[in-house]
Amino acid sequence: MLNVVDLNFAYAGANRRALHDISIHTKTGQHLLIMGPTGAGKTTLCCALRGLLGTFIDGELTGEIELVGEKIFPPAKASEQSDPFPVARLARIVGLVFQDFERQLFSTTVAREVAFGPENLNIHPTEIRRRVDWALAIVGLTGLEDRNPQTLSGGEKQRLAIASILALHPRILLLDEPTTDLDPVGKEQIFSLRREIAEQVEMLVMVEHEIEPALAFEQILILTDGRIAGEGSPQLLLDWRLFEKNSIQPYEPAVLAAEAGLGSYDECALRPLLSGLSNSAALHSPVAPPREAIRFVGITAGYEGKKIIEDFSVTIGEGEFVAILGPNGSGKTTVAKIMAGLHQPSSGRVEIFGKDFSTGRSNPAATKVGYVFQNPDHQIFASTIAEEIAFGPRNVGMTDDEVARRVKDVVRTVGLVGLESADPFTLPKGYRQMVAVASVMAMQPRILILDEPTTGLDLAGQRAILKVLNELHSSGHTIIIITHSMRIALEHAVRTIVMKNGRIILDGLTKDVFYGGDLAQAALRPPPIVELGKMAGIQVRSISELIDIMKHQGRLKGRS
Repeated sequence: MLNVVDLNFAYAGANRRALHDISIHTKTGQHLLIMGPTGAGKTTLCCALRGLLGTFIDGELTGEIELVGEKIFPPAKASEQSDPFPVARLARIVGLVFQDFERQLFSTTVAREVAFGPENLNIHPTEIRRRVDWALAIVGLTGLEDRNPQTLSGGEKQRLAIASILALHPRILLLDEPTTDLDPVGKEQIFSLRREIAEQVEMLVMVEHEIEPALAFEQILILTDGRIAGEGSPQLLLDWRLFEKNSIQPYEPAVLAAEAGLGSYDECALRPLLSGLSNSAALHSPVAPPREAIRFVGITAGYEGKKIIEDFSVTIGEGEFVAILGPNGSGKTTVAKIMAGLHQPSSGRVEIFGKDFSTGRSNPAATKVGYVFQNPDHQIFASTIAEEIAFGPRNVGMTDDEVARRVKDVVRTVGLVGLESADPFTLPKGYRQMVAVASVMAMQPRILILDEPTTGLDLAGQRAILKVLNELHSSGHTIIIITHSMRIALEHAVRTIVMKNGRIILDGLTKDVFYGGDLAQAALRPPPIVELGKMAGIQVRSISELIDIMKHQGRLKGRS
């Protein structure tokens, strides 16, 4: 089905290879999941399988690639050794949906987007119409044929990109991190399509940084630094240190099973180990109310005449660490932008540390509230990291000495020492995210708001930025994160607010929300650790916390 032998590739002008001696063999009917840290070579491998390396992408490619019996590289005929397998011919064999799927959409209607590929293969119009209807039905977009793709939600755009490739009837489908920028609803939509899509192609290859999809694939491949670091069936999840070592979030039930010496991580194997571990903690623990940092009273706001939130009220205390959860369109970012003074409500009262900023005559963001955008590239612009961080303090009239001191302090705080002269746009996203955080921190805001601070980051990148946020929280800063990551909210936020359709449907201590609240009403699903905690009868926030408790109570081998 897929046979790759000793594949090596170096991009033109690069001083190191992006792929090193990659060999993969899959059998008919096996579907492959590729995982690994940022820069591991996952996308490069997808481009190799699509025939883009050495053709559209300059570089030196060696080795062998065979797909469904077709010798893709090197060409089968000696006379064609300098002419790789034509990319156009490969369209009928293998299809690729890029990680940045929005750049793959360009037509004016959904139907035209799906029809574009078959039209270029000179398919008969009647067959094209049949393929458009078929592909849209597969991904659940029937009825949206006349919609402009730019008016679709993120999940709908991703499904449209998949439909446009399915319409080519490829034998192999490559999905490069199809859920990176999607909310929980969009992720569920794509993951739920996996089986149905797999039935339409001979082989599905998916690149993913979420660990849960690994349960549904016959073969898992871990890449690191362009090399294969591990491969196997879902049983590989039991080697959880392999995943953590390669900056992949381990699967919590597999971690527990491995630590207990079990050969299975399913519920039947784990329940006897966890049953009756201790009494459950109270679901609603009283907490002394902190001083008010932000207060909304009856806020109504929206865009272009459309209301996003109406009569919205909430109070956030000084020094809190708050996670705001909810599907796209629920009003999370609108609320955050109003807090930061970046969006003006049409009515209601906004108080920052007791001062009314509702009129918009003054902006609290520069001195009291810092806002970090979801995409750091929408925020950073300077040619060096030092210049980026210095811009804010210099712009409000600070002296050169004070600016230099602040740059030095925040560079050390976020771990960018030695990179002050680097161009931030040449760095990986995790570093660019740190630069965006640093540029806001240089203004010394008392409140820091971050919109999806860990999206697209591997485990190491997530831990680095969360370490900074935890340290800021410990020093008294108010931290507010908007996130789609249930794990991060549970592990790090003290308080969680869940929004849906412009209103708050859950608000309380994070443990209370995850263990006692109905997250399903917002189409949210708690991480596996919550189910493990419920089996054990305790409220735990991470697998390490659960294991520590079990060791203390002598439930794991080797401990009394």
